[in-house]
Amino acid sequence: MVRSFEKHICRPDDMSPSLTHPPTYTPDRLGSENEKDHKLIFIWALPRTRSTILLRALTNTSDTEGLFEPYWYAHNTGPERRVSAMIGTFVKEVDEKLTYTYVYDMIHEKIRTHNVVVKDFPLSVVPTVNDLQGKYDAVPRGAKHLFLIRDPAMVIESWHILFANHVIEPWVADACRRGAEELGHDDHRAFAALAKYYFYLKRMNEDTMIIDTKDLAERPKAVLSKICDFTGLEYGEHMMSWDSRKDFPANWYCPPTFLELNPYFHSCDVALQSCEFRVSEDRTGDTSDFEEHELNMVQLARPYFLQLKALAHFF
Repeated sequence: MVRSFEKHICRPDDMSPSLTHPPTYTPDRLGSENEKDHKLIFIWALPRTRSTILLRALTNTSDTEGLFEPYWYAHNTGPERRVSAMIGTFVKEVDEKLTYTYVYDMIHEKIRTHNVVVKDFPLSVVPTVNDLQGKYDAVPRGAKHLFLIRDPAMVIESWHILFANHVIEPWVADACRRGAEELGHDDHRAFAALAKYYFYLKRMNEDTMIIDTKDLAERPKAVLSKICDFTGLEYGEHMMSWDSRKDFPANWYCPPTFLELNPYFHSCDVALQSCEFRVSEDRTGDTSDFEEHELNMVQLARPYFLQLKALAHFF
C-alpha cells in the first residue's frame, strides 16, 4: 500500500537549477529485444542506509550483475568529476576511463545478457553549483528505481558506530569537509538530493518505489518480496543468505578508485563480511551525544526524510 501522492510538501528545489534543461545527449529507453528481456534496477540511497547489503541480496544469482556506485566515482574521481577533494588525498590519480558516458554505455552493454542492479547516490547526478544541468541524462530511462530512506538521526548514529570501530584520521575528515564545501552542500543536502531526484523521476514517468530501511531491517523477507514484485526479479531464499567475503562479489563492477578509498572508511565491511540478511531492530536515533552541527543537520534533513516517508510503501 502506498500513501496518497496528493499531500506532499513542495518539491525541494533549493538545490537550485531548473529541472528543465537541454540534454547533453538523449537517454534511450531500454530498446533492443535483449535489453527488454532483462531487468534494470537502480538503488538510490544515502550512505549508511543498507544499500550495499540490498545490492548483495538482489545480485546473489548468476543471471544478475551489480554495479557499485559507478556514477558516484565518476562524480568524484573521473575526468568529468564535479569534486576534486578526493584526487591526491584518498585517490592517487584521475580514472580517465570513468566518464558518465562510460557508465551509461556499460549499463546498456551488461543489460543485453544479464539483469543489472546499480547502487548509487543521487548527489552524483543532480545539479550542483559547478554543474547547473546535472547528469540526469546519464541514467538510462525505462528502469525500476528503488529509493532507500532512513531517519537522519539514525544515519548519524550509524556513522558514530562505524567510526567507533575504526580509527579515522583527522585528514580524512578534513578532505570530506573540503569536498562538501566545493560542492556547496553539507550533509543534509544528500537528503535533499534524494527527494529532488525522486520527484524528477516522477515527472519523467519513471517507475519508483520508496523503502524505509527500518522496514528492511525488521522485515527483510516481506520487503524483498515486495521489491521483487515491483522489479520483476524472482524472489528466493538466495536473497537471504550468501558466503561471507572480504572482497567484492565476482558479478559486481566496482570502480578501481573505490578500492583505494574503502580502507579509509571501512563502510562496506559489514555488508561484505555478513553471511545473511538478518532480522534486526533499527537504531534508536538517540541524539543525546550529537554535536551541534549534527543536530543542525538532522533538523535540516528531517523534512526531506518525512516528505519521502509519506510516500513510502507499508509492510
